[in-house]
Amino acid sequence: QFSATRQASAALMDEGADFVAGEGIDRALQASQCLPGEPCGAKAFMAVNGGYSTFKAGTTITMGYGSLVAGLARQCKIGPMGYLAGAFFETGLGRFHSEYETDNSRAIDSEGHDYYYGVGALGKLYLNETAMQGLYAEGSFRIGMLNYSWESDGWRVNGSDVDYSSQSPYMAAHGGIGWMKSVTDNVDLDIYAKYLWSHVSEDDGSISGSRVNFDAMDSNRLRGGARLSFKGSNAFSWYLGAAYERQFNGRSASDVYGHDTPSASLKGDTAMVEAGLQLKPSKEVPVSFLLGASGYAGTREGVSGTFQIRYEF
Repeated sequence: QFSATRQASAALMDEGADFVAGEGIDRALQASQCLPGEPCGAKAFMAVNGGYSTFKAGTTITMGYGSLVAGLARQCKIGPMGYLAGAFFETGLGRFHSEYETDNSRAIDSEGHDYYYGVGALGKLYLNETAMQGLYAEGSFRIGMLNYSWESDGWRVNGSDVDYSSQSPYMAAHGGIGWMKSVTDNVDLDIYAKYLWSHVSEDDGSISGSRVNFDAMDSNRLRGGARLSFKGSNAFSWYLGAAYERQFNGRSASDVYGHDTPSASLKGDTAMVEAGLQLKPSKEVPVSFLLGASGYAGTREGVSGTFQIRYEF
């Protein structure tokens, strides 16, 4: 039960990694675009999303969450190459409920919340005007603090519900490669592969007078997918995409006075689909809107959504 409830923290960190590697880089790239002859300078960007998911980790965890990324990014083109570089602040929060069935078929429920905050850097390098036009590489690095707390329902010691709260530092990074190609004048294809890693440090604490040690948690995921982007007009565009992901680790373990407790793991496969649209109501007003949604099936099940308002300074 100890490991299963901390697994919600790992799930929230994975969601934050997906957000930076997806919407975060996309919004930084879009916000930092320069017109021909325009000086390349740092421009502000921000992205917000939220969702609801179920994770199968030896126990069932349901979680509602939200994330925010805000920072500065600069994009320039040098000869046949272009690059994006940015720095950002990130934060996210989640509320979860877990259901754990013991060996004697007794159900123990827990609920709690997690939140994180930190800073990071992102970058993207892409080729244009060459025989390998459309190839790109991207990456990000993040560091910060994760706070978590939970309380059991149905598990009591000395007449009180078992609860716990603490914090641990985290680090995360991702790297990816891809290829973008114009299928028609109004349709672009993006094929990509990404590796995402995160690490939450170990933690020691006391639960109902018992000394508990939580092992460090590592997440190692490999994802491959494709996205089609369609341009309907200068005021309207939309996209469709699909991806498949393999989680190779995602294990949470703990011990009480040196005796191991049951572990939990997010290891497994997840299939994803996504869709979204962007609206720019007027050429005279420098405001555009983005609405997107993603669905998941497999080890992770559920939906997430994003809504953006972009103002061009």
